[in-house]
Amino acid sequence: MPGSNGAGARDEAGQELEVQVLDSSALEALNRSEIDIQISTAKRYPRSLTQFKRDLLEQVTATVAIAKTMGYSLPARKGDQDNKPIKGPSVRLAEVAATAYGNIRVGARIVEVGDAFVVAQGSAHDLEKNAFMTVSISRSIVGRSGRYGNNMIQVTCQAAIAIAFREAVFKAIPKVHVLEAYGAAMEASTGKGTMAEKIARALAEYEKLGFQKADVCVLLGVKGVADIGMDELISLAGFLTSVETGELTVESMREVVRQSKAATTVTPAAFTAQAIAGGKAGGKDDAQKDRAATEVPSQRVVDVATSVVEPSATTPGPEPRVDTVGGIPVTPEEAAEISEAAQIFA
Repeated sequence: MPGSNGAGARDEAGQELEVQVLDSSALEALNRSEIDIQISTAKRYPRSLTQFKRDLLEQVTATVAIAKTMGYSLPARKGDQDNKPIKGPSVRLAEVAATAYGNIRVGARIVEVGDAFVVAQGSAHDLEKNAFMTVSISRSIVGRSGRYGNNMIQVTCQAAIAIAFREAVFKAIPKVHVLEAYGAAMEASTGKGTMAEKIARALAEYEKLGFQKADVCVLLGVKGVADIGMDELISLAGFLTSVETGELTVESMREVVRQSKAATTVTPAAFTAQAIAGGKAGGKDDAQKDRAATEVPSQRVVDVATSVVEPSATTPGPEPRVDTVGGIPVTPEEAAEISEAAQIFA
């Protein structure tokens, strides 16, 4: 039967169903007619930029919880001189902006999953101006241990789609129209109260995730809690938003802290094996060197040796951590792999 599916599909009465298969030209005409209708509707009911800005501002500052999701943050890239987090409007702000702007079609999808990269494509069509924007985002799926597993590839795809969607929206909607709302949202995201109260709340939130005050300072690139200000509070809120969208993981944040601590751990000269063997103690005079060679070094060696205790075979280790990114469970090793890629394509 012409146009049938060839599989003998039947209705409830047992009658064979006829399925019409549209050719590519028919589908193209259908899609074109849908877009034409949307464009004509957009022309008939044009947007108001004044109303757009008002609606956007109201929505992004509706509550503290909503305001916190309007910005993303990522730890500073390796080698950055200022060592400050990377910040900007988030995919959540892009979603709100697209609905408030109106007369716009937006979407994002994965177009390629290769051996080393996944590629997401985002598109935004301003129906009123008939301006169509596309953007492609690549994300690496290869880490230190080789190609990612299926779960991590899925997580990486979700992050790439979110970034592609965000970038497409902010190409179609001039970012100058969004920055005012973004700034207001970031100010509202810190909540009410004094600066000390805001900092205390932020530190308490990170303490629940296992980060001590010193760890938070490492993430922010500051020397101490006293250096935390409004900008740093905004970064802390943005980190959590990036975790929620899959651009960052809690484990990758822990890895940043571990690497920073490892890079700043230096063994003093008086404690090195060469200094002890040679009777040296950090450039002291001869008399001090003699005493360091006989008494001080031996005592210091004991102190250092006894201050570090390796876990025995019978000592239970810490419970293994499992992160959840975009609703998908991943191991700490997998989660740590995406940090550098997230920074590159933010």
